[in-house]
Amino acid sequence: MNYITAKTKIKAMSAKLLSTSDYDKLCRTPTYDTLLTRIDVHISLLEAFERISSYVYLKPVRKFLKIMTNALNGRGQEDLEITHWTYILWCKLHLLDKPSRDSLRCVLGTEIDLRNILWIYRLKRFHKVEGSGAIGYLLPVRYRLNNDTLTALLTCKDITSLIEVLSQSPYRKIFASTKDFHLGEQRVANKVKAQFQKESFGVNATCICKYLYEKHLEIRNIQAISEGVKFGFAPEEILLRLY
Repeated sequence: MNYITAKTKIKAMSAKLLSTSDYDKLCRTPTYDTLLTRIDVHISLLEAFERISSYVYLKPVRKFLKIMTNALNGRGQEDLEITHWTYILWCKLHLLDKPSRDSLRCVLGTEIDLRNILWIYRLKRFHKVEGSGAIGYLLPVRYRLNNDTLTALLTCKDITSLIEVLSQSPYRKIFASTKDFHLGEQRVANKVKAQFQKESFGVNATCICKYLYEKHLEIRNIQAISEGVKFGFAPEEILLRLY
């Protein structure tokens, strides 16, 4: 099953993802009360997992999705912070067939590396946490960031030296300046979406996880639009905050 086929069928089982024009219309809603009437009932990530689990017939994938559903259950609104969701996925990769496992390892490993970089930046800039004190805030996964690079990032004295270390890393094109960190969440999401697009063709579990990732970002976009409209931000400002 390729991604296009899987996405079409999953949409029918769960919910249609919003388009760029849909987002633009929502951002231009004049009042918050009107916005609430325009937002369709969107299922949560947990409900998406449950519905898709009933659709998938491959046993390894069904088992994988079942465990993910249990992990999400009881987490409350928006179910799970996306970083933790990614980490749980990573820890359960052994349940999948080799093609799914290899492709998802590439996507999830990339996201975890990038989020660890973002955390190091935030800890240094906003919390003044240095060196080994930052280790406890990072996800315990090393993909393309080796221990030497990670140690160098943790021991940087300022943001300039942090960017210099990153310039020698596999992620030098993503975080090349301080401005890139200001748009960090969007840059991570764009990279992960591109990685999913590259890896998801013909791999069942990866197709499903790609859709669920996009679903999670959509939920966060709706939250951002709701806040923007409620507090009177211009539509153009709200759109800049979306993934």
